[in-house]
Amino acid sequence: MMAYMSEKRVSTHRSTVQIRIKCIRAIVTSLLVGWVAMGVAIARPVPLSTDGPASDSDLTSYTIVATLDPDGGRISGTAVITVPKGMSSLAGKVNLDLHSAGTRENGDAKLIVEGIWSANGEKLRSETLEEEGVVQVFLPKALSDAQPVNSFEVRYSVILEESDMESYGYHIFTGVSSGNYWYPDITGSDGSRSRFFDFDIDVTYPSDWTIMTSGGLAEPADMPADASDGQIREEYRARHVEGCALALGEGFVLQTLEAGGVRVTAFSEPDLAPDFLKAAESTAEAAAWYRQVYGFFPVPHIGVIQGHRRWGGGFPLPNMFMIHQASLDPAFLTWITAHELGHYYWGLYVLDDGDRLGWIILANGIWADQLYMAQKRNVTLEEQWRSRRFGDWMVDYLQAMVENREQRLGVEREAEDSLGFDYNSLIRHSKGATGVYLQALRIGEQKFLEFQRQLLEDFRYKPLPEKEFISRLEEAGASGAEDFFSVWKRGDSRIGLDVRNIDDTSVVIARTGNVPYPVDVEIETPEGELIRQTMGMESDEVKVGVPGSRPLTIRIDPDGVVPMWNSAHPGIRGLYVEALFRAELTELFLIVARHHLTENPSDHRTRYLLARRFFRLADYGEVVSLGELETMPSSRYSCLAAIYATRAMGRKGKVVEARRHLNGLQALAVEFDLKSSWERANEEMQ
Repeated sequence: MMAYMSEKRVSTHRSTVQIRIKCIRAIVTSLLVGWVAMGVAIARPVPLSTDGPASDSDLTSYTIVATLDPDGGRISGTAVITVPKGMSSLAGKVNLDLHSAGTRENGDAKLIVEGIWSANGEKLRSETLEEEGVVQVFLPKALSDAQPVNSFEVRYSVILEESDMESYGYHIFTGVSSGNYWYPDITGSDGSRSRFFDFDIDVTYPSDWTIMTSGGLAEPADMPADASDGQIREEYRARHVEGCALALGEGFVLQTLEAGGVRVTAFSEPDLAPDFLKAAESTAEAAAWYRQVYGFFPVPHIGVIQGHRRWGGGFPLPNMFMIHQASLDPAFLTWITAHELGHYYWGLYVLDDGDRLGWIILANGIWADQLYMAQKRNVTLEEQWRSRRFGDWMVDYLQAMVENREQRLGVEREAEDSLGFDYNSLIRHSKGATGVYLQALRIGEQKFLEFQRQLLEDFRYKPLPEKEFISRLEEAGASGAEDFFSVWKRGDSRIGLDVRNIDDTSVVIARTGNVPYPVDVEIETPEGELIRQTMGMESDEVKVGVPGSRPLTIRIDPDGVVPMWNSAHPGIRGLYVEALFRAELTELFLIVARHHLTENPSDHRTRYLLARRFFRLADYGEVVSLGELETMPSSRYSCLAAIYATRAMGRKGKVVEARRHLNGLQALAVEFDLKSSWERANEEMQ
């Protein structure tokens, strides 16, 4: 989702990367010189295709002519708004939301309505309802039944404030909901609102600023952008979008590339251009995968814009998504771009039955991003779901569990602030996705993918009710899914099995949790014989006959499928270690992590977490022992543990020895993308 700019863009030999640089600062010049040295050529890009969902008669449409004046602190424009007959026919009036663009720091609305006219230029009757925060517009009657819509024109302005500049580095209107628009939002007199909109935009702005919108550039390829008196004029079109986002930054850079038939543009400050070029490349690669897997890509173009300066993660907007600036390392970008693209299938194509991104919709998108990451990393889907770094959905869910947080699925967003934790990430995303993943496992990867493809076909731009999803899942082969989710959604849901009894001839395994889910049990005799049985969804216990030899080794969930505390699989146990670490349950974490590391010394992630926690506790002797400094690190996390060990050694006064070890880690730190960690340790040594 993206918006395009004109003027200079740079096209590299690797792809059709196009960069528009509208700033003459030295850093931008050096960046451009660097690219030219690699064989770049200045070229004007072919404008975006405006192919996409056709205009629909039940959509509200906007034709906007606007001037963006960031130096003057405002947007001025006219919007011709075409209202579907169904929204206005009952009362012959609609409401303009005065809070469409949000409120200023002093509480005043940022949107100022300056006048309202009919399509033929007659001033329309309107009434400002201050308490309701709307301007009521009385529409002219349609000329005939053959003209099922009404159009009217609003002259308006929007105040630009510095708050977004401080948080993001630029002005941003997300276009997602009321309060986030740069144009007047309308509702019917009964509060009804279109779910999707069409936009035709003619915009003028200063040439030393850069914009991105949800629309594609509409001008012909051979027509230069209209630039006069330091101003640029361009036209954009967006079809069937939930709103039109606008980003406006001074001296920002646009970088555009294409892969697999999908065009991607990144919008960022010059200093972040290399990071967001990588983000665009990751997005294009993931988009090509989605197009291959699902058979189509749901939008004609996609934009990637820099997000909040202090946050991590991302957020989907119409035809573009944010990547927040707290984490921009390449491995994270590979995952977060795939995750955000999932929203354009699940949430903005197949719709939630109520929320913009409810848990059922989120879960389907997450399942897809985990399939992508599994194939990208060349691991099984089960291994990917046991990941503890990127796509760590089970860890997040278990963190909420060990912290004894609210576990209910379906909590309203308005109630989240009172919960005191990140419910959206840990429960709405992670618990919901884990539940859908567990049911998808029962029918298999390919069958669940076919199930998703059918939903995409049947629910194009339509809500997918939760009951419909679950009943179709049962029809696809996940019998008992309704019983599973009826408990999984509750706050007390737990999957649990444990040994109830052992006698001379058998072992009895009993269900200790309340969630019905099949769990495997494996029993190994002293002679090495393996006996395997499954606790079915409808069973409360299973009796496994075994020979008289003792002792027995009993493994519950030996394959590491289920997130439960006594799973025998080291991968699931590692998830609990991670959850305890994140939950700051230090005493319990140290006990469990040390025991886990004793049994699984190759779990380098746990070794690193222990070193990090002991370092914070100033137990430097423990940190040094965990670093294994006489052994060459074999992974990113063992290298991190070793770097912590050198810092701990320096704190203990052994600076010369610490420097020797640290110098030996320098090349590996670069290889494992740990240069900043190594440099921090090196600074301490000085």
